[in-house]
Amino acid sequence: MNPNEQTNEKKAVFRLCAIPTTAEATAEIEGQRFSRITADYSLVYTADDPVPEGWLILTEADAGRLDSDDRRWLNDCNTCLIAEEIARQKPRIVRRLADLLEDIERNLKEIEEGGSTDDGE
Repeated sequence: MNPNEQTNEKKAVFRLCAIPTTAEATAEIEGQRFSRITADYSLVYTADDPVPEGWLILTEADAGRLDSDDRRWLNDCNTCLIAEEIARQKPRIVRRLADLLEDIERNLKEIEEGGSTDDGE
């Protein structure tokens, strides 16, 4: 597949949400994959659409309100998602790297034989 081709897959859009930490909120976020509960607030990183009523979707303007532990947790969430995407894309990545190596090998052979490469060099 051409790297510039678009696929029909719908990519999940994750949003960071905050809710006050209460017994009800703790029970509500229990089934969420990415959640962080503190004494005062809870954070949920979710692709749910729409988010449940009462959850505040945080924006870039709210980023300054996150403490270093919140940022580290969010970074861990994103690292997990990136690792999953890389694993999912691994066959395509390996195929493209193999194609690249074949192109390099072909170009080197052309150079050794005194010819020029496809790019005019």
